[in-house]
Amino acid sequence: MKQVFLTYFLLCCIGINMAEAHDFEFETNAKLRALYSHSKLDEKTQKNNHFPMFSKIESVIRYNQSDSLSYNLYADLQAKLSDTIENLNQGYWGEQLYASVFSKYGDFYFGQMQNVGAMLSVTNSGLSVWQSTPIEISDFIHNPNWQQKNKTKYYATLTSTVPNTDGSSLKFSYLTPEYKGTTLGFGFTPKVNSGDSLVSKFAQYDNNSAYSVALYKFFEFDNMQADFYFSFADYEHSHTEYGAGGSFYCKGWSVFASYLKTQTKGSDKPITTVTKSENKKAYFDDFRDSTAYNLGVSYEFAYLTSSMSYFDSYSKNTQAHNRIINLHNSLKFDKNYALYLGCAYADFVDSNAQKSNKGYAIYTGIEFEF
Repeated sequence: MKQVFLTYFLLCCIGINMAEAHDFEFETNAKLRALYSHSKLDEKTQKNNHFPMFSKIESVIRYNQSDSLSYNLYADLQAKLSDTIENLNQGYWGEQLYASVFSKYGDFYFGQMQNVGAMLSVTNSGLSVWQSTPIEISDFIHNPNWQQKNKTKYYATLTSTVPNTDGSSLKFSYLTPEYKGTTLGFGFTPKVNSGDSLVSKFAQYDNNSAYSVALYKFFEFDNMQADFYFSFADYEHSHTEYGAGGSFYCKGWSVFASYLKTQTKGSDKPITTVTKSENKKAYFDDFRDSTAYNLGVSYEFAYLTSSMSYFDSYSKNTQAHNRIINLHNSLKFDKNYALYLGCAYADFVDSNAQKSNKGYAIYTGIEFEF
């Protein structure tokens, strides 16, 4: 599937030069973030100085047939550039390759991409160096509950409140036309099997299907804005997923909150024990009975945006628990670059008390976007 999409993408690039310019559009956006961080933590063997780097390229080829009908082909590529990072987490490596049709009847999507819950979710992506989730603290402080190295992975708790536990699996999605600030989304995943998802590639249910629905609502009155979303997903023989969140903006102040709950039911292969073997830990993913929430507030003044957020994730099967507090400042003079300065405190509780870890990280760096 990846090869097919890449081939079509290249053919479309060539075709642009052979077609009328007003019918085709080509857009690309690249982002590079380079940070330095110093951490202090319980583990004596881990390094205290870190240089994480992250890159992302988003490209789209669009053919406009009319004012109300267009065809689009996307290639979103992501990679971490630092070889010192051992914990790679959801959404920060790999690619998304998909196509869409925008029409007056709604938007249709097909390919390797996020589900409708993630597409319509309200996140704090502009208010933190962690983007929509604070999982990058794993780059600085070892988290025993989130591990992915080479082809093995293990998630004892949810890493995000964004409803997308099938990652970038191949799927079909549909978004209704916006009506009075309201949009509905419907999605179908024929086969949950994704390299950047929370689902372990070794799990017995990894080839089953999934369904998802979501609702987004936007309000605007005077100089105030608010938006909310609700989502639900059913993963066959695996788990169900419930998500909700919202944000409120007024005179430079923003307040946001989001929540995600996953749970097994009936004959959905619940996991209720913890394996004692380190070699087999990656075969189990206890996040399927977990809750996570993210709260935050920010203030924007001229070029400076300051924010404080709190992330909490807990799994009842293993009693694994993650708590992260993040204070973040970004200085952005224009759309091309931003300076970062912040700190975070994390407390990671593992089912094995000897592997629990906590500490803090202070970071600074720059992000380029062009």
